[in-house]
Amino acid sequence: MEKKEGILVFNEFDGKFAIAKDEQSFPFTNIEFGDNFEVKIGDEWVSTSLQISNDEKGNLVFKLKGIDYEGDLTGFDARI
Repeated sequence: MEKKEGILVFNEFDGKFAIAKDEQSFPFTNIEFGDNFEVKIGDEWVSTSLQISNDEKGNLVFKLKGIDYEGDLTGFDARI
């Protein structure tokens, strides 16, 4: 089965992360917590999923499982 590839975006319409062609396009697939997908780190595709945790101030933050990055997740090359 061919993978759908684009960028990771936050779909404000339904409050979910999704993969879309670009930040201006309508998402072609939503990503739920627990869904496995891949993001491109450097030249390598890395399997991940969405997580929520707390930062040092107690604020909720979104993270990608197995990836040492915390912050805005929009714009990562992604595929599912």
